[in-house]
Amino acid sequence: MWSRVFSVMCQKIENTQVKIMSEKPTYEELEQRIKKLEKAESEYKRTEKTLRRRKTLLNATNQLAKVGGWEWDVEKQAMFWTDEVYRIHDLQPSEFTPGSPKHIEQSIECYDPEDRPFILEAFRNCSEKGNAYDLEFQFTTAMGRRKWIRTVAEPVLDGDKVVRVVGNIMDITERKQAFEAFKEQREFSEKIIKTSRALIVGLDKNHKIRIFNKGAEIITGFKSKEIIGSDWFKIFFKPDIYDEMDKVWRDAWGAKSHSYVNPIRAKNGDEKFISWQTTGMYDDADGTNHLMLCIGEDITKRKQMEVALRESEEKYRLLIENQTDLVVKVDVEGKFQFISPSYCEMFGKTQEELLDKKFMPLVHKDDQEITAKAMEALYHPPYTAFVEQRAMTKDGWRWLAWMDTAVLDENKNVVAIIGVGRDINDRKRAEKALKKKQDDMRGILDASLETIVLIDRQGMVITANRTTCERLKTKKEDFIGHCIYDFFSPEVAEKRRRKWEEVFVSGNPVTFEDSREELFFEQSAYPVFGDGDRVEKVAVFARDTTERKQAEKKLRESEEKLARSKKMESLGLMAGGIAHDLNNILSGIVSYPELLLMTLPENSPLRKPIKTIKESGLRAADVVSDLLTVARGIAAGKEVRSLNVLIEEYLGSFEHKKVTEMCPSVIFKTEFDSGLLNVNCSSIHIQKSMMNLVANASEAIEGSGTVIISTANRYLDEPLKGYEDICIGEYAVLSVSDDGLGISSEDLERVFEPFYTKKVMGRSGTGLGLTVVWNTVQDHEGYINVKSNENGTIFELYFPVTREAVNAEKEKISLKNYLGHGEKILVVDDEENQRDIACGLLTSLGYTAEAVSSGQEAIEYVKERPVDLIVLDMIMAKGINGYETYEEIIKIHPGQKAIIASGFAETEDVKSAQKLGAGKYIKKPYTIEKIGLAVKEELEG
Repeated sequence: MWSRVFSVMCQKIENTQVKIMSEKPTYEELEQRIKKLEKAESEYKRTEKTLRRRKTLLNATNQLAKVGGWEWDVEKQAMFWTDEVYRIHDLQPSEFTPGSPKHIEQSIECYDPEDRPFILEAFRNCSEKGNAYDLEFQFTTAMGRRKWIRTVAEPVLDGDKVVRVVGNIMDITERKQAFEAFKEQREFSEKIIKTSRALIVGLDKNHKIRIFNKGAEIITGFKSKEIIGSDWFKIFFKPDIYDEMDKVWRDAWGAKSHSYVNPIRAKNGDEKFISWQTTGMYDDADGTNHLMLCIGEDITKRKQMEVALRESEEKYRLLIENQTDLVVKVDVEGKFQFISPSYCEMFGKTQEELLDKKFMPLVHKDDQEITAKAMEALYHPPYTAFVEQRAMTKDGWRWLAWMDTAVLDENKNVVAIIGVGRDINDRKRAEKALKKKQDDMRGILDASLETIVLIDRQGMVITANRTTCERLKTKKEDFIGHCIYDFFSPEVAEKRRRKWEEVFVSGNPVTFEDSREELFFEQSAYPVFGDGDRVEKVAVFARDTTERKQAEKKLRESEEKLARSKKMESLGLMAGGIAHDLNNILSGIVSYPELLLMTLPENSPLRKPIKTIKESGLRAADVVSDLLTVARGIAAGKEVRSLNVLIEEYLGSFEHKKVTEMCPSVIFKTEFDSGLLNVNCSSIHIQKSMMNLVANASEAIEGSGTVIISTANRYLDEPLKGYEDICIGEYAVLSVSDDGLGISSEDLERVFEPFYTKKVMGRSGTGLGLTVVWNTVQDHEGYINVKSNENGTIFELYFPVTREAVNAEKEKISLKNYLGHGEKILVVDDEENQRDIACGLLTSLGYTAEAVSSGQEAIEYVKERPVDLIVLDMIMAKGINGYETYEEIIKIHPGQKAIIASGFAETEDVKSAQKLGAGKYIKKPYTIEKIGLAVKEELEG
């Protein structure tokens, strides 16, 4: 078909060429012929324009061919070109002399070398033999542009002689390109038609079949070879529709395009409905329609579906009219287009009253916004929406649930909305009642102090109360619906999973104790059965037993403390008696050497052994002091000191020298905080604590090692291990660390107990060293933190700081500064040797000393003989004690001066006596400096 179209176009041009070539033209005739050629060119343009309109064949050519004329005068050997010939060659007329043979040379150079002989031969035959020619060649212009040209020439004869040759040259580049495109498009179109699955047929005016593609074969069952040339009507139409189809055919033949639907018979006798789109194919010569191209779509199934749909719609109509659910159809403006009888019944209105009215005014004003949002959702996939709303029915406001679906056109534009509604008023009331019950239950659960959780078999949290979320430090929305095991450490999660799994498997409740992050729980898990005997959920109840556990622990600690207290009380009673007796014994060992040293010359060989006796006595007195510290606390006064200075003093002491001699391979280092704050402390007890800690640290090191003594300022705002609470504030920290073997966890709990020791600890291995440290820190209202592992141990002592400055250090007082001037002193003591020592020391100091053995004697003595000062023993075995004695004496001599002496730690009786007016308290054994200063200060005070 397409070949025929192209052939008609080409033949028309060729006929014109032949006609031109068969005559002997004059110049005027040649001009006429050129005009005819130009006319042919115009016709060619028209043909190309026609081709361009035929979209199925090829795109239109954008530019028509140009034609130039030339003439060769044989006799004059002169060549003449029109302007168009120069343009085709890309030459300028001014470059040539009119008639110059150079035109021929320039033109020949534009042809490809292999084509030049042919064109020269054709030109020679035409000019010499009178043979016309019509040739097409590729051509390169003077500017290097490639073109296709058609050159035509005819001889002009004078008799038998050729006198002139006239011709034309046409730029056919665009035509050539169009022709090639046309061929490609034709081949492509023919391929599409042949292979398309759509039904494509071409019929002539007598409805004979000229084209029958593969799609047509598939749909009809006929093969192309058996049906080409046959009458379409007779094969595919039933006789009873001939007339109807003939009218359709005539209408289609006279139209550029036409659409219609009709049934056809397939080869197997089946009736198929085809939707047709037709277009005419026009003859290239005269523009008349010579073929009808028909493209069809098999819509048989769609037709069947339409029939089924009509039947379904009828059934649907009957269903709608007889069901209780509400069914409505509204347009995009919300106006009713259809209302079911059930809707009319509920709202007490007729269809006429509702049709074309908007539904929104019937909706409760509080629900109109959510209804509008639901309507907006219908304009987006999946084009459905669900909404619950209240509407004004004939019985008042009622809750309705609507499932809405958008009706779409072929472009997926919403054209209407169908809604199916149901009365849910009773359900809403039930839901409200259920919600109240649930809120009440939730309130009860949230009020519970127990953890309450409901989980399924996968561990997903179904519900939980407030206590649970608070203990897990999470929000309900972040907990419910998530896996409960994700909120525990792997170890805790695995333990609880195993226990709860027992309930799922056995169906029996399980109770067990559990802990998490220092919290203790008593858990009970109960099965919740589904259908049958299968456990679907487990309800977990967890009671926080942390306080109970802590109370039990405190009780055990209290019992242990009570036991220790009783132990300490017994120790105190024992230590008090021992210390009193030992101090009395030690008084002679300490005091008499002082008296002897006062009488011996400086170069006497006896001075050294006597000093050794005195020092031994003092060390023995320190042991007694430790006993008293453990039993009754610190008796010494406190002063503002720097821990750095106290450490330096200790490191220069005899005690530290002894430690270094015992542990020569241990290195001692200090790390002081240069800005360390001062503490108000008992210097002697701080240094004793330091001595005990350093001795223990040294003994913990096997072989070589390092002991570090350091200080630092720290601010405490949270409890240390072993303390439930602390006083928040600033503390000076004294730390002693070693790199020894460390202390086992079992021993670490008991290291501060009196007499508990696993190695040589404290002074002479008494087991009191760390107990003294503990009591010292407690009496200073401080704290101890101990950390130990296989790499070593560190003891940290926390002392409250003071902003007071350290008092200036007192210079050693010369003996002459506390000598007396014969003042009368009465010594009251129930121990004879203590009376003798005191009187001896006081006499050596220049006082007049007398002594009595009891309080009653002292009272009788002062009645008759007034004294300047009384040295009063606080505890006496017979009669009244020192406090009671002084109480009676001041009745006799108000304001009587006195100092108190005792081998015990400072007691409440000492403080009571001082409140009555007694002066300083001195601790036995006596030393000359201690008793001399106390007496001097009291007499001069």
